[in-house]
Amino acid sequence: MEIELIEELLKNNDSKSEIIIIGDLNTDILKVNHNSSSLINLLKNYQLTFADIKQRQETDYTYRKIFGDKVHTSWIDHVICQKSLLSKIDTKILESDQNIGDHNAISILVIDVKNVEHEEPRTKSKKNKINWLNLDQCLMYQKEIEKQMDIEGDITIFLQKIKKDSNKEELKTSITEVINKINRIMINSVKKLKNNLSQHVKRKKKKIGQKKYNRWWDNSIRELHNRVIEAYINYKLSNFGKTEKKILIEAKKYFRRQKRYNLAIKRNPL
Repeated sequence: MEIELIEELLKNNDSKSEIIIIGDLNTDILKVNHNSSSLINLLKNYQLTFADIKQRQETDYTYRKIFGDKVHTSWIDHVICQKSLLSKIDTKILESDQNIGDHNAISILVIDVKNVEHEEPRTKSKKNKINWLNLDQCLMYQKEIEKQMDIEGDITIFLQKIKKDSNKEELKTSITEVINKINRIMINSVKKLKNNLSQHVKRKKKKIGQKKYNRWWDNSIRELHNRVIEAYINYKLSNFGKTEKKILIEAKKYFRRQKRYNLAIKRNPL
């Protein structure tokens, strides 16, 4: 999942600013597996490198765990940067007896301070945010999830594969693939929904959920409308169950009745 998020960050780096990424990536590149291969390929594609590995270290691990009478160590925390930054920073893996955690700390020292550019504060661009309390938008998100799942394919195949994996490393790789696939589905669905919301605003110049004929729209009709959407979502999640269908029909009936009443009041005020 960390690799997916890093790739998302790099894709959105429109200003082409200098990038330094530091943290626990749960990936030891000395071990040949899905994670290490994905991370190495990502660095190659974006002309990046491991500063912590390229530079000389006195400690050759960042993670240490004791299992029974054995000590397990691995190098899973990294500093990633552009190759041009290697001469401007100095990274150190810090080992201390006072450290009570499993991970060693990593420090970064900027050597060439004079040449570090100070960027002007950027004005935040207004982006369409998803309102997770808006049932209309939640329903749109659910539909995007379904579309992305069709694109990605059947996830249950990976779940069946996990059941068959007996080797610990193979099991870990399979679980990581499933998590990455689910994460990719969710990220792409959010992107699609935000894009749809943006296009909708440009075309209609109104928010999702705002009705065109608002002369009959009030708090009571809004509440009934939310009940209809909630009933519809439950109906779909139940695989179109009979009980949920009845609830949906009732919700629609009350909504239409209130709508007719509101229209009648507007046309013939008391």
